[in-house]
Amino acid sequence: MKISALEEYGLRCMLQLARVYEQQGPTAGSLSIREIAEREGLSIQYVSKITALLRKQKLIVSTRGVKGGYRLAEPPNRINLWKVSNALSSAMFDSGFCVDHSGNVKECVHQGNCSIRSVWDVLYQHVHGLMQGISLSDLLSNEKEAKGDILRLISGVNT
Repeated sequence: MKISALEEYGLRCMLQLARVYEQQGPTAGSLSIREIAEREGLSIQYVSKITALLRKQKLIVSTRGVKGGYRLAEPPNRINLWKVSNALSSAMFDSGFCVDHSGNVKECVHQGNCSIRSVWDVLYQHVHGLMQGISLSDLLSNEKEAKGDILRLISGVNT
């Protein structure tokens, strides 16, 4: 599985907004595109692209004016990694993949019985479950604490 730069930077931007939400409250805390860009070392144009995608999926809202900017549309504990990832990229595994990559024939020769498809499906189900179980709030702690929380989550999913 490869995480795109857009997903990585989008998640980092969302975490910036989550920190402000936690520090200043749901309606008081917002950041401008410039502030997000400076905090993450990204260009204003790239952050503009990211915020447009996130706003389109209703993960963030914007406020105009001098004290305007972007803020989370929901509390950080209600926004999971799956929502953010889907807002920024296409699905990890598409059931139409087999049709799109059938080779030189109209339909994949393994359409009726494909052991490879089952691998992608099982991986998708596990990754999907894990990403749905990790919220922005879970990632606001330091790296060591966040890793421990995620490892506990993973061990709970696999048991």
